[in-house]
Amino acid sequence: MTDNLNIQFLVMYINSTFNPHDQGGKIMRTALIFLSVLLVAFPLAAGLGQPLKTQNSVHFSLEPEGYNWGEVNPGLPLVQYFTLTNLGNETLQFELSIGNDYTQSFMVLGENCENSGLLEPHESFELYVELWPRDLEDVYVSANLVLRIGSDELEEYSYLLEAFVTGPPIYCFVWITNVTVDGNNVTIHWEEACPIGRNAEIPKGIFGLFDIYFDGDLLDTIEFDDSVWWYEYTHYCVPEGLHYYQVQGVSSHLSQPYYVNVENPPIYSIDPDDEDFWFGYLPVGHEPSREFTIYNLGGGTMEIGHDDIQLICDAYEAYSLNAPDLPVQITADHPYTFSVIFHPQVEDSLPQRATLTVEDDLGRSLHEYRFSGVCDNNYGAVLWIQNASVSQNTVTLSIIIDYYTALAKESRAAVQAINIFRDGLFLQQIPHSFGFAESYLDYGVPYGWHNYAVQGVFSDGLGLINEPYPVFVDFLAPPAAPEMILDNNRITLYWMPQIGAEWYCIHAADDPYGDWSCLGYVPAAFNGISLNLESRKFFRISSGTGIPPRGSLLEAVVINRTD
Repeated sequence: MTDNLNIQFLVMYINSTFNPHDQGGKIMRTALIFLSVLLVAFPLAAGLGQPLKTQNSVHFSLEPEGYNWGEVNPGLPLVQYFTLTNLGNETLQFELSIGNDYTQSFMVLGENCENSGLLEPHESFELYVELWPRDLEDVYVSANLVLRIGSDELEEYSYLLEAFVTGPPIYCFVWITNVTVDGNNVTIHWEEACPIGRNAEIPKGIFGLFDIYFDGDLLDTIEFDDSVWWYEYTHYCVPEGLHYYQVQGVSSHLSQPYYVNVENPPIYSIDPDDEDFWFGYLPVGHEPSREFTIYNLGGGTMEIGHDDIQLICDAYEAYSLNAPDLPVQITADHPYTFSVIFHPQVEDSLPQRATLTVEDDLGRSLHEYRFSGVCDNNYGAVLWIQNASVSQNTVTLSIIIDYYTALAKESRAAVQAINIFRDGLFLQQIPHSFGFAESYLDYGVPYGWHNYAVQGVFSDGLGLINEPYPVFVDFLAPPAAPEMILDNNRITLYWMPQIGAEWYCIHAADDPYGDWSCLGYVPAAFNGISLNLESRKFFRISSGTGIPPRGSLLEAVVINRTD
């Protein structure tokens, strides 16, 4: 209609430009008016496009109206789908064909391999045109999709098909075989086939490269082993809605779209998600709480009702639940927080337990979380010395921490450090961060019996000092180096008293590598002796316990007389 109106306006314009008294102008006006009528009545004869759809014309649509593939590679065929729809109230007869295909590159085929048939009112017919550029290269190809349609007499319509063939040949098909959806994660599966054969000119190893397209945009480029023909790829966290995927290989065309609907359902999550929680050793009146937050990690809404959060198996009735504002709708932007409170009821060495259950509305899935705690006003007695080892005068203590206390990282019973005592005196504080055991080394311990004890340092104060653990150190350290005074032919030795020693022995020798003789024993009450030098040049002092010389004889520093 637009073309015909333009021609009529052209006639009016030309008519107004000529002199009405000019004979030539009259002839020109007459010719143009005749041409205008002729074009309106016979548009196809004039070659100016489709005929007017008057009241007597068929009423239909073809989508799209023609197609341009743009630049394409020679090799394998390309397909474009069309939809023919009867928009009127009469049954239409139609025929489809390809015209003016001088390069023999196009083919049309409809549903059930039919190119003709009847189309009822408001029904549609699917057809596709295949472009196979074959071995053409750097050439423009075109043809017409010819549609003859009507209720009585068939009217003919022509739609342009065109492409420009260029670039390297394409040898392979790629098609998506299946798509699986897991929540908001989508996995696509596709295959590749090369019926013509892989061209030796294409470098080996590039057939495993694929471009993944999501809703028409490049999503990812991945590489696979080019010895296989089927592949898969997972797209994570896909937005909710209808989407389509396409795959293109190095040697193939872009595959047809594969549509998938992602619903992005709600996903339950809770923080913290520990299945077991230990409140610790607590006195009556101390009421710690454990806070929980439920999140929806997916889409949509998850509902938590009054009966969906419960405490069960609470034999001591030692727990309560603080879950306000139920029922609640939980979305990705609106989590829900509630808490469990422990109320120690009776002093007992056994843990007081309970179980928290949470039900979501996602298939009625039940989630369980267990709690325990002990009511004990003497909660501090939860660590002790398990054993001790002695090496000379070094004592190693092995300290054990109660299992439940070791787990209590956020309770009153959380152990932060351990105090070490020996014989009632504080020695040192050692830190504690994790685990059920600690060790402590005490160096330079004097000879004899000693009592060790430990005490817990908790987040809110000190625990009890446990019962003493006795340790015997059967070792005398050598005496300190004695002092020496020479007076003519006599030598006087002085030394520091040694804790635990019952006697001292003075040894002398002419040769430090020869025989040493004990000149005599001195009671522990003495710390010096005066001796005749005679010919001896080397002296040493040892100490011991028991009846000499059967006691513990330990050597001391050698004094070398060199005069």
